[in-house]
Amino acid sequence: FGSMGCSANNAETSDGTIWAMKAVLVRIPIPADWKNGLPTEPDLGKLSKVSPFPIALSKSPNEDWLFDFALLKNDELLVTSKYEQFIVDTKKETYRPANEGLLPNIINSLTVAGEANSGDIWMTGNNEVRRIRNGKLMVFPIPAAINSRRLLLFPGENGHFWMAINSSIWDIAPGEDIDFSKPDLVLDATPICFERDRNGNIWIGTIGYGLRKINPAKNLFHAG
Repeated sequence: FGSMGCSANNAETSDGTIWAMKAVLVRIPIPADWKNGLPTEPDLGKLSKVSPFPIALSKSPNEDWLFDFALLKNDELLVTSKYEQFIVDTKKETYRPANEGLLPNIINSLTVAGEANSGDIWMTGNNEVRRIRNGKLMVFPIPAAINSRRLLLFPGENGHFWMAINSSIWDIAPGEDIDFSKPDLVLDATPICFERDRNGNIWIGTIGYGLRKINPAKNLFHAG
C-alpha cells in the first residue's frame, strides 16, 4: 500500500535496506539470506540491526522534528520536517538541504508524485497548497470560506495526486492547477487517511463511517 495517515512510512532502496521514520529516520539492513525465506523467529526485529540516520535540524528538538519522507530516483530520499527539507543520498550516507526558499513557514503535510511522471512535490502550510516542479514554486491559497483544518494529500498514479479538504476530494493531474470550487468528489463522511491497493483502487478511511473505495480507472465510487 501507499499511505497517508493509515500506515507507517517506509521504503526499500535497491540494496535491500528498509528505511522508516518515527520522529527520526532509521535504516534496517535486510540480510541477503532472507530473500530465500524468512526466519521462524516470531520477532524479526531482534534479528535485524536498526540504526538511526542522524539529521541535524536548525530548530531545537522541542520545536522541530522529522515527520515524512519519500523515495526518489537513484535511491535518494526527500526527508521533511516541520520547517525544512533534506535530500539523503543513501549510497554515500550524506544529506544536504533541499528546496530552500520554496517552503512555507510550517509544513503540515506532503506528497511526492512519481518522478517517472512529473516529480511534483506538493505540500500544505499557512492555509495554502504549494507545488514545486523542477525547482519552481506555485502557490495556491485556500479560500477563506473553506475551513482547511483537516487537509490530506496522497500520491496517485501516473503523476496524479489526491487532495481532501474536509469531505471534498480533488484528483489533480500533472501540471493541473487547483480549482477549490470544483472538487471531483464530495463524500458523505470526513476522510482521515488514504490507501492504494495493488489494483489501483483508492481506499479512504473515515471518522466512524467505515471505508469508501474509488476506482480511478473506471471513475467508480463505492461506500462500505
